[in-house]
Amino acid sequence: MGRTLYRHPLVWVMEKPSGIFTLAACLMGLTTSSVQAVSVLSTEATLYTEAGYAESEGEGDPFAGLGSSGEFEYAYLVGPHHFNSGYLLRLIAGYEGNAFWRSRLTGSSRYQFTHGSGLFDLNGMHILQSVNPNPGFILDPEGFTTEHILSAGSGVNLSPGDVTRIRLETQYSRSLHEDESLNGEILEGRGVLTRRLNPISEINTQVSRTIVEEGDPAQVSQIDRATVGYRRTLDNGELSASFGVNLAETEQTDVEVYSGSMERVWVSDYGRTSIGYDREVTNTLLELTTENIVPEATDQDLQQEETIKLNSLALNDELRWAYQTVRACIRCDLSMSASLSQQENLDTGIRSVGYDGRVAFLIRIDDTQESQLSYRWQAESPEFGEVLLAESNRIEWNWSRQVTEHVSFRSDVSQAWISNDVDSSRFTIRISGAYRWGPDQ
Repeated sequence: MGRTLYRHPLVWVMEKPSGIFTLAACLMGLTTSSVQAVSVLSTEATLYTEAGYAESEGEGDPFAGLGSSGEFEYAYLVGPHHFNSGYLLRLIAGYEGNAFWRSRLTGSSRYQFTHGSGLFDLNGMHILQSVNPNPGFILDPEGFTTEHILSAGSGVNLSPGDVTRIRLETQYSRSLHEDESLNGEILEGRGVLTRRLNPISEINTQVSRTIVEEGDPAQVSQIDRATVGYRRTLDNGELSASFGVNLAETEQTDVEVYSGSMERVWVSDYGRTSIGYDREVTNTLLELTTENIVPEATDQDLQQEETIKLNSLALNDELRWAYQTVRACIRCDLSMSASLSQQENLDTGIRSVGYDGRVAFLIRIDDTQESQLSYRWQAESPEFGEVLLAESNRIEWNWSRQVTEHVSFRSDVSQAWISNDVDSSRFTIRISGAYRWGPDQ
């Protein structure tokens, strides 16, 4: 197409990570000194040791390591300014066939400015995470690369009537990788009209244009969307549905596809059940930035090493189900989920089917101890029902105890099997101790 990605007026904050914090500092200076600021800081230091056995193609090696991690979470609120941040730094040295040394930093920061009247808002964000740029599943920590996501945006909110709201917003995001060929940029403009039909239901219409530039040499794609949605609050949950048209244009092809979604949620005092279907034109870079902005980094987010795979523009169909209950027994929680998805690359026409199932059982032994057993199965195939191209099975067990107000201990045991072009497995035992300081202690 030969287009050049337009530069958002706030793009200067993307030139370096410190730009986001510069934006926050400038806007915070607008706040009068009479407004009282509220800040919350918590930190945690952890020492751990791990050992296990890794096997690939019938050959295996034991491994052992000693590591440490430091985590902080910070929130600052003053007048219309809200800033929160959380990062986790992990260091480990050990032996796995050869001596190794690894370090990894993950986390996110977000700044939000909302005008006192709610008329307009600004945001800036930084996310640092580990991703898998290759197809298939992996166990080796060395297979992950580091990705920075920098994002800035603005929005305007209008209320032409008591039951009508209009929101106009733009968001610019930039993705930076260790491998520069994986870098990308996204610019999105969106308009949303929402009208409340009655106290329990509303209808909305939205239009958007998204421009994605990624790869080396740069490949530019454009997605135009128009969607109509409906949402209704019920006595025991919620019902929502939407239907839309997507025009996707890349340098190789132009396609027009229909999209939509439907979800039914049941909520009770003891649990939550949901079933839903989504059909959308998507892009991994788009999911990780514009459509998936995490408001703050949680402890679980920081410590979870997710296998996020980078894909180009694709049409994705997904059917999902989830169930959670806090009354599996008197001191037990149970959660289960399953999903079936089909992804079609809009440039090549290649399809893949993904399967995902999880179950987790948590026991609260007493007020200071809990234990959880979980299992997850993932697989991929070229078409539904055909031979699996890749498969992953993972069993995990952990036990934790709060020893004192600040000190906790935890033990983890995990076993994972992966079948790709190469079959591999990894068994790990980890014991850790942590000291946490914060206002909740």
